[in-house]
Amino acid sequence: MLTIVRGTVPQALFGRRHYGAIAGAMAGPSLLARVAGPLLTALLLGAGTPPLALLGLFLGLSLLSLAGFLAATWPAARVALSDAR
Repeated sequence: MLTIVRGTVPQALFGRRHYGAIAGAMAGPSLLARVAGPLLTALLLGAGTPPLALLGLFLGLSLLSLAGFLAATWPAARVALSDAR
């Protein structure tokens, strides 16, 4: 679903003229994170970081990401719930 939205929403909002630039700008951060994750993990393991500490780091980052997602979507979810009543 996300891939369909990522491909169609920019075109619907901004038109075809700058679609490539907008789609590339949207994909950039995701691609950088996919590249940096394994590299940073290997560097931390190579520096002697215990695997359990990395697991804690990943858990903390996941919770931070969840908190950001909930903060971004909570107002919309609250409105949708109140409209459903």
